[in-house]
Amino acid sequence: MINLSQVKERLRYALNIFLVLISMFMGSIFCPFAAAKPESNAQLIEVKHRPLTKADLLIASYRIEVEIAKTLKQRAEGLMFRHTLGQHQGMLFVFPSSMKYCMWMRNTFIPISVAFLDESGHILNIEDMEPKTETAHCAKKSARYVLEMNKGWFDQQGIAVGTQVKGIP
Repeated sequence: MINLSQVKERLRYALNIFLVLISMFMGSIFCPFAAAKPESNAQLIEVKHRPLTKADLLIASYRIEVEIAKTLKQRAEGLMFRHTLGQHQGMLFVFPSSMKYCMWMRNTFIPISVAFLDESGHILNIEDMEPKTETAHCAKKSARYVLEMNKGWFDQQGIAVGTQVKGIP
């Protein structure tokens, strides 16, 4: 007998993998020069990011300013090619529906801590990610939002699983 919930879970997992692959492909299309290694005496190109909508969120007693990545292209680019991120700044990824999303660090130069959030903004799990890696870091349960901050930010503020992020647009 087929368990319908297992089938649904496997389909969601397959869709998630498909979305990750599409995002990686989109990143290659929109940033084709990123894979090329510069010559030793070549100048580095400064990548100009299109301005994203910003919002202030509240986590515990901390106010943070986030850029909001809500389109497929914005989510695929994320924090790629950035070299700095302010102390209380981050990026909020808004997905169209809740799933077990995965994140990676392709062409991202800043070490990041990523929090996966449910529909109501509660933190499901927090993962640390190293720069310029393609290791998948995934939500442990279905997530609707992903919040990226500087690596260690959540630990330094004493923010843990279950904490609610307020003010999500």
